[in-house]
Amino acid sequence: MTDRDVKNEAADEAQRGGEADTSLSSGHSGNFTLIIGEPVATAAQMAAYVLGVNPGPKLPFCTVKQLAEIFLEEGRAEGVRGDVAWAQSLLETGYFKYGRIVTPDMNNYSGIGALYEDQPGFAARFD
Repeated sequence: MTDRDVKNEAADEAQRGGEADTSLSSGHSGNFTLIIGEPVATAAQMAAYVLGVNPGPKLPFCTVKQLAEIFLEEGRAEGVRGDVAWAQSLLETGYFKYGRIVTPDMNNYSGIGALYEDQPGFAARFD
């Protein structure tokens, strides 16, 4: 499956009733979104959202859907909502457009160590 197929898959899922539940049990508490717990969004929904904003994400090692699946898998392993961590990565990377300090090859989706705006590439790198 390519990133181009993701939007259709997410639309199909929504038609089958796979839209995000906004009840307290799905991760919302008043005006706050809980980061601990099970994700509300699916990998297909997460990828479709990114591709709707940035149809050409700079991901040199995987597709946007594969990365979303990794976020969900790692989130479950740590007890953290992978969809919320994903949202933070979109903020930090400009929807995987990059263009500031962190570069796509750094695998640094949260901007760790990116402190000096005048020094592109000066941040933490991960395998």
